[in-house]
Amino acid sequence: MLLQIAPLYAAILAVIFLVYTMRVIKARSAAGLSILHGDDMDLALKVRIHANFAEFVPIALIVLMLAEMSGGNGLAVHIAGAMLVASRILIPFGMDLNRFDHPLRIIGNLGTHISIVISVVLIGIAQFS
Repeated sequence: MLLQIAPLYAAILAVIFLVYTMRVIKARSAAGLSILHGDDMDLALKVRIHANFAEFVPIALIVLMLAEMSGGNGLAVHIAGAMLVASRILIPFGMDLNRFDHPLRIIGNLGTHISIVISVVLIGIAQFS
């Protein structure tokens, strides 16, 4: 089956990932560090934003693609994909070294999780109908 919806979101998320990667590379270069973050807390924040993306987006994309491949409702697949993209853009604006409960961070994390749940539900519906 040729995927028509999920690749759009995968491509957008890949670009976002590259932006976050370049931010880490630039900050490490400026700090003269090849790994970790030393005592540079701005670099530590950039590393954490990048790592959080790398931790959640692959599984979210896998279940999004499986939802589409399973014949999930196209509108629901778009909603899950768009929610994932929006959430992953919001999270860095809510990441704060001194505050774990920034609203944008909470909304971004919740949106990421809801996106995954939507995809999982679509897979479940396809498997049990």
